[in-house]
Amino acid sequence: MSAAHFARRQFARHLARYEGLAWAAVATALALPAGLIGVVGFDSILAMHPAQGWAHNPPTRWVSAAWAHASPPHLQANLLGCGLLAVLGWLAQTRAREALAWLLAWPLANGLLLLDPRLPAFMGASGVLHAGIAVLAVHLLLKGRKALGMAVLVGLFIKVGFDLSHGLPTYPHPTLGIDVSPLSHLTGTLAGLFFAGILGALRPQND
Repeated sequence: MSAAHFARRQFARHLARYEGLAWAAVATALALPAGLIGVVGFDSILAMHPAQGWAHNPPTRWVSAAWAHASPPHLQANLLGCGLLAVLGWLAQTRAREALAWLLAWPLANGLLLLDPRLPAFMGASGVLHAGIAVLAVHLLLKGRKALGMAVLVGLFIKVGFDLSHGLPTYPHPTLGIDVSPLSHLTGTLAGLFFAGILGALRPQND
């Protein structure tokens, strides 16, 4: 092995080590501001208000809505979800590609909610968390762990279907103490699959 080849391999290993932190970085970017902001009202400037139309919901709110939560249980559940998804991503050996897919899915997951003007307001990280699970499922499938990836994907679709069975635009969730938007779970899942599929198609064959 030449010195140049050895140096390239060492650099690749070093890069891969830090690539593994990218997924955790997205989870932190989702959880840390949410924890600092705490509980706010649905009239918050961070929240989305689809009933007010596209003009009153700029793309910045597509991002900030994931940081705003309407009750302590709502916030706690999503912070727990962020932590759990960060651990699962580490166990699944996600890299920068998967982290980028999750990051790109974040605003789209919330932006698609504008397609339903019956939804008066939305905030919370649940849609983005569903996007992360979808990305993780595609990652497992592409890495050859097809049984596990398919199990995650099927479980995700069953959950989304169950949520949608409550009807749109919202339904009361006694545990969280708020009305939940099942559409956000669907849009998050679709956004995650979309970007995971695009970036997965660009994956080198030997990856």
